[in-house]
Amino acid sequence: MYAMTACPWARGVHGILASSERKARDAAQILTDGLGLDGYSVIANLGENDRSATGFLAKDEFEATVDAFFAQPPQRIRGWEPAADAQARIVRAVELAVSQTLERVDIAIVGHGGMGTLLYCHLAGVAIQSGIGGMVSGARSAAPGFCMATALRGAGFARDALYLLRPDTYNALAEKSASPDALRRYFADCGLRL
Repeated sequence: MYAMTACPWARGVHGILASSERKARDAAQILTDGLGLDGYSVIANLGENDRSATGFLAKDEFEATVDAFFAQPPQRIRGWEPAADAQARIVRAVELAVSQTLERVDIAIVGHGGMGTLLYCHLAGVAIQSGIGGMVSGARSAAPGFCMATALRGAGFARDALYLLRPDTYNALAEKSASPDALRRYFADCGLRL
């Protein structure tokens, strides 16, 4: 999050909205401080899908449950809030928050991966899915934003390269040359227009 505040796109952000979850609030505070803003707003109902029915799950079991959650949006998977219900809740929360924003400014919405994926699917007009628009759905990435920590370099991340992270923080594209043409080709291959 610290490095993200130096990105050119971040300079235009003048409002920050966050879910009430601790990690989202912590990230929103870092972004707020880094951009020199007065504060951020916590948005009710913006949180991740309700997974309290299962409690903690081991990594493989959790990932299999997440895959089923996205593959069967109207279904309650293992007691979890259905993806379709979570998406509707999140979209209503964002629409309400944006409608109450007094100024027309760029805003950043800080939340968790599943929430971001569900919101993205709605905004892109695509069905709920974990592999959005044909994006790579391979190994899940724990890389937070654009952090260039030693651990990330050791995992193969390079400074000044181009990385496209999906809303759920999966790696969608890695381009060592940082060529904008690679990004254009990627979006064209996925059938997306900017």
